[in-house]
Amino acid sequence: SKNPNKTFVSVLSSQSKPLTPWETWFRTWTKRIPNQVVLVTHSPLSYQFLRDLAGIAENQLLRLPLALPTLETNQVASGEKFIVGTFCSFTAPNNLHFILTLAHYLQTRDSEIQVKIVGTGPLKHHLNRLLTDLNLGKQVQIIESQDPSWVDQFDVSLNFSSHNDHFIPELLSGASGVVPLSIQVQGIEDYIQDSHNGFIIPLDETKTAGELVLTLKQNPLLLREMGSRFRNHTMSYFGAATVAPLYLETFGIAALQNKNFIRCAR
Repeated sequence: SKNPNKTFVSVLSSQSKPLTPWETWFRTWTKRIPNQVVLVTHSPLSYQFLRDLAGIAENQLLRLPLALPTLETNQVASGEKFIVGTFCSFTAPNNLHFILTLAHYLQTRDSEIQVKIVGTGPLKHHLNRLLTDLNLGKQVQIIESQDPSWVDQFDVSLNFSSHNDHFIPELLSGASGVVPLSIQVQGIEDYIQDSHNGFIIPLDETKTAGELVLTLKQNPLLLREMGSRFRNHTMSYFGAATVAPLYLETFGIAALQNKNFIRCAR
């Protein structure tokens, strides 16, 4: 390894109980990580949290982006339907109520637009009840699946998560050339250039989001151009040709060829 005296630990999101800043500080103060350990983060949110709240020294922190995924298209195209979709877990931080509010707004203005909410999670039954209560059953489809190739069906990809640690929805959308519509969260500007290759809006701005979707549906050329720009941007900054050298430079080729390393990476 290029850094034989360092142990790198990748920090990913978890569904464990969130700690208060006080709990985080106390645990960190009483259990400092060894000097040879470097925490590898994959988002500006994780990096800032560990540095500012957990008090990890900057020489023990490293940020490496996640690479653009390669998707296998397993889904059949929907034909003439215009699909607004999201691929996320069915949990509160993903602001699913905003998606349903947007769907209701779109229903009153263009009944041909379909909304697909793809993912898994504890709020599935709650979502289905809301669809019935809001009379959105014909326009909104809840799809229980962890298959990311669903994103390839979307014309516009929604990401309204307030805890968007690793920007997976943006990477999936970029791989498929789907125009992203995201709320403002720290670090989103690394992925979306507002009004150029996608849109960034404040949370709960239903009318703003709805009118942007309607504009894209009514302007197919703009939709294709923005999708192409987004794909080119994500390929340039997060494609394998860009990201792989960063990992090789950090860990060294010998480390990446180590069987234990590969097994852990999976």
